Amino acid sequence: MRKILVCMLMLLLCQACTKRELGGVATVSALLLAVPLVPFAEAYHVVNDTKGKAKQQQEIWRAQFDPVYAKRAELIALRDPKNDADYYYASGSIIFFPSMPTSEIYPGLSHTETKINTQLNQARIAQDETLSALQQLLSEDPLHTKTAGWKYTSDTLDRFEKLSRQYKTQFNVRMAELSVLHIHAEN
Repeated sequence: MRKILVCMLMLLLCQACTKRELGGVATVSALLLAVPLVPFAEAYHVVNDTKGKAKQQQEIWRAQFDPVYAKRAELIALRDPKNDADYYYASGSIIFFPSMPTSEIYPGLSHTETKINTQLNQARIAQDETLSALQQLLSEDPLHTKTAGWKYTSDTLDRFEKLSRQYKTQFNVRMAELSVLHIHAEN
């Protein structure tokens, strides 16, 4: 695209010089100065999706991921986070689900009040097959990669994210309640 523009401008410049018209030289000079701005025009097309590629990509992603996230949302809705927290606490596991694996942000818990060893917490989750599978269920699909400038959006994904966040929040709050009781019982 740039090569074509430069060639056209050079042709116009040569033509203007042969006719000895200064107006033509001024126009061609202005056009030559505008050539470096071509990438900005391309960025405009990407941002505004003038070629419809983003819409096409969204349709591909929806066909691929909507069934996955619909099934995950269904499985999350069947679980009771408070009962799960009670069960794992009773089995001797005090764990919390981070917003994303290895994250230091735990939904439902105040960041300033809780001092959770993220690495130890993640190691406990990884050691238990069920907890590990549950964390995978609550996370984005591993095939769901981000593409620069485009983001997969759908009502199904929104529902999944909402249910996942609610589950983590309720689980973490219940586990925090139980672990505080545990700490006070030890003292």
